[in-house]
Formats: sequence, C-alpha cells, structure tokens
Amino acid sequence: MEKKQEDYIDKIKNHYMWGLPRRLTAVRKTKKWPLTLTEKVLFAHFEIGKEGLPERGVTPVLLNVARVAMQDATAQMALLQFISLEIDKAIVPASIHCDHLVRARLEAQEDLKVAENENREIYDFLASAAA
Repeated sequence: MEKKQEDYIDKIKNHYMWGLPRRLTAVRKTKKWPLTLTEKVLFAHFEIGKEGLPERGVTPVLLNVARVAMQDATAQMALLQFISLEIDKAIVPASIHCDHLVRARLEAQEDLKVAENENREIYDFLASAAA
C-alpha cells in the first residue's frame, strides 16, 4: 500500500478511535439531552466556530464531508456523469455499496455467488469506473 493511502487510513482510524468520541462527549455535555442519530452524524462533521453548536430546526449548518457513500443504482449514474465530464477524481473519498444487487434466497455465500454471476457487467463497470 502506498504511503499516501496508509496516511489516509491512519487518519480515518484516529478520527473514529479518538476524535469522534471526544467530540461527541463534548457535545453531549453542552446539549444535555440524548443525541439523535442525525445529530451524532452532523455534530461529528460540524465545523465548530464562534457561534457554537447549531440548534434543532433553527441554525443552518456548514459541514465538512469526509466521505460519500453511494448506493449501487445511483453510483452508476454518478460515475457516468464524472466520465462524461472527463473528471477522473473526486474531492472526497467515495464508496459504492451494492446491496440492491444481492437477493436473499438461500444463504449468504450462495446468494453472493448468484449476484456475482447475474450482475457481473455492473460490478465490472463499477470497478473500472471507480479505479
């Protein structure tokens, strides 16, 4: 693995092991109520400035997006748009989750084999476009 990728992986590990728990602990002390999942996600990426934390339903927020997760069907469209615009790199890392291409019928291993065979063209396209 090249050095740049190792540094990025270390940055992600540190964020989830140290940065995120510390940030959410500080937010919980300020808010004094249990945080919703949405609040946890937003506060994990919120740029804290002199205005403090946003208030529910009141404050507009500016977010630092760390990663984009795409679903299999919309990812294909996004990748095609990047290709048509001749853009070969995104600003933030992205991942493609092909959950809709796997149908639960028998058991995990068998279902994955069926999905790999039936959707080979899609997987090949996603792999080549995302590389």
